[in-house]
Amino acid sequence: MIIILAGYVLNSLGPTIFQAKKAVDQFGNEIEQQNRVTEKNNLLDKIKNERNLSGLDLRNLNLQGYDFSGKILDNTNWGHYVQYGSALQTPGANIDGADFSNTDLRKVKHFESCQGCNFRGADLSGMTLDGFRFIDSDFTNADLSGMTIHLASFSRNDFTNADLSNSYISAKCSFPGTVKDNDFTNADLRGMELKCLRIGYNIGADLTHFNNPASNTGN
Repeated sequence: MIIILAGYVLNSLGPTIFQAKKAVDQFGNEIEQQNRVTEKNNLLDKIKNERNLSGLDLRNLNLQGYDFSGKILDNTNWGHYVQYGSALQTPGANIDGADFSNTDLRKVKHFESCQGCNFRGADLSGMTLDGFRFIDSDFTNADLSGMTIHLASFSRNDFTNADLSNSYISAKCSFPGTVKDNDFTNADLRGMELKCLRIGYNIGADLTHFNNPASNTGN
């Protein structure tokens, strides 16, 4: 009789124990999610308020309009370029409208694209980048000399007085990039080489003679 009663008690407690475990697991998940939110908010506060951001992983963050002017960004990771048609999904940081004026970007990892960014006086010299796509951005007085840029596309940017000497800018000939409606007034273009890019109208310079003969050109 006692054994039967004990079994009955255990069977009765079964659902209660299961529900208690489920509640504990749910509470743990909520704490973990809250910790992730707190960690992200702490990171965003650090980005806003500190000058030295060396080594930070900034992938998958919304950094639209943030001010990085003059900050130390050595070895920061902004996210990998995802090739057109690739099944890979590695989201990069959204930096549209961000300010990188007078900033040394030479040791930045995977810096790739932006619309409306400020790179006035920035140093990007000697960098090697994939998927460098910029629209409506300001590169006035910026140093882009010696850069190697693959899968590039530039539209409506200001390169006035910028140094692009000895830079190599290319795209895939089967999927050419575009360089059009940019301002290259007084830009240093000596030794620059372009490959597999559609060259449209640009202010201040005729870029067609910099383009590799095998490239696709047009407006």
